[in-house]
Amino acid sequence: RCCIVSIDDLYLTKTQRQELAQSIHPLLLTRGVPGTHDVALGLQLFEKLKKATTNSCTPVPRFDKAADDRAPEHLWDEFNGRPDLILFEGWCVGAAAQAAEGLDGSVNSLEALEDADNIWRCYVNQCLKENYPPLFNQLDLLLMLKIPHWEMVLRWRSNQEERLALSRSGSGVMDKAALQRFVMHYERLTRYQ
Repeated sequence: RCCIVSIDDLYLTKTQRQELAQSIHPLLLTRGVPGTHDVALGLQLFEKLKKATTNSCTPVPRFDKAADDRAPEHLWDEFNGRPDLILFEGWCVGAAAQAAEGLDGSVNSLEALEDADNIWRCYVNQCLKENYPPLFNQLDLLLMLKIPHWEMVLRWRSNQEERLALSRSGSGVMDKAALQRFVMHYERLTRYQ
């Protein structure tokens, strides 16, 4: 009995990310990087699944990428019983923080133009260092699928966007230019890992 949990389903709500964007850095409006997940929600979910009995019904959060917001709780999946295995998947699961000096210098135009002062990079790195270890320490085994080259990220994400566009409309479906900008948020950590 396997319960599949995606780190994507632990994204902060759009409102929470808007608050981060206003109080810390505008790039935190974009979901995905460390600091934009609800780590406490993930820890609560793992705890409930581990304590579940054969009669338990555990709500599993879901994020609606087309709406760019967490789905309402009544639309969350439910896992019945106790899982034998929890498969926790997604980009940045198990990622390690960089040394502070590794944050100097931009890896792409997004960082050069929108984070020249390193505030966003430092915040993401600090969250990864301080907030994510309790979540990642839940893992008994980590398996990493390494991409052959960075360009594959855009190709694979384009495929996902095409499926989203076909399935339903929503403000979170991106055109090519928005998608290219979006994946730049992930380049530093992807290359580092």
